[in-house]
Amino acid sequence: MKKVLYLALGIAAGVVAIRLIQQTPRGREIVDDVELRIGEFAQAVRDGYVSRETELRGD
Repeated sequence: MKKVLYLALGIAAGVVAIRLIQQTPRGREIVDDVELRIGEFAQAVRDGYVSRETELRGD
């Protein structure tokens, strides 16, 4: 139960930190850049998954 509480507190602290960072123009640029990189990484993972799945099926 303690671990769940720490997880929730960590998530809440992260949300608060992001909101504070986004209040400055430079902070907003940083957050946008991080979001872009996360999106690119997620797309690369999806592409790799689809490619490997196609290989395994023999299509």
